[in-house]
Amino acid sequence: MSADLSRYFSYYSTLSETLPTFSPEECRVIPWFRVDGDKTLRYTYPLKKDSIVYDMGGYEGEWAAKIHKLYGCTIEVFEPVEKFASILEKDFRLIKKIHVHSFGLAGSNRTEKINLDLASSSTFKKGSKYETIRLIKAKEFMANNKLPIDLIKINIEGGEYDLLDHLIKSGLIKNIKEIQLQFHVFVPNARKERLRIQRLLSKTHKMTFNYPFIWENWRLKNE
Repeated sequence: MSADLSRYFSYYSTLSETLPTFSPEECRVIPWFRVDGDKTLRYTYPLKKDSIVYDMGGYEGEWAAKIHKLYGCTIEVFEPVEKFASILEKDFRLIKKIHVHSFGLAGSNRTEKINLDLASSSTFKKGSKYETIRLIKAKEFMANNKLPIDLIKINIEGGEYDLLDHLIKSGLIKNIKEIQLQFHVFVPNARKERLRIQRLLSKTHKMTFNYPFIWENWRLKNE
């Protein structure tokens, strides 16, 4: 989510009568910014000190740090890019309840080449700089760790489709109470695949907010 929203803020702060022209990406982001979602929706959860949270796509650790500060819960942070994982390990080294893993979770054990582009690093994009990352089958990792998971944040630049398919097919999805999810539109057949996964998710979870290809949240039914 890299849209430059300076024109949006300028328009609404001055109440200009001339509506600026926005790209499709900017148009998707505008409703999210209207509700200040990055400061509200992404951090408002029924978490406690004994809650378990997974941060899929840790990057620089801002989300994990704030969730821990707000709730004091245990957080498993997954960041397969070596540079970012090293930074996270250093930043969180004194916080016993934040654990950094230098790999990602996926539907199978494998290695992949990732195009390095800061927060937009992705195995689905082409570029000039690459790194080989390690992915671990989610079912294998979760079998050795505490369940249920109270909240999982998934922002893995296209890898969400494979991971969610695995979590749903394995039944692990029933052990996840809240799913904060960002789908990415640059994946082949992204819109069709998003709808397919949403239909599957709706069998076990209910949607609590929905900003397409920005952020959406799913809550386990009967929670």
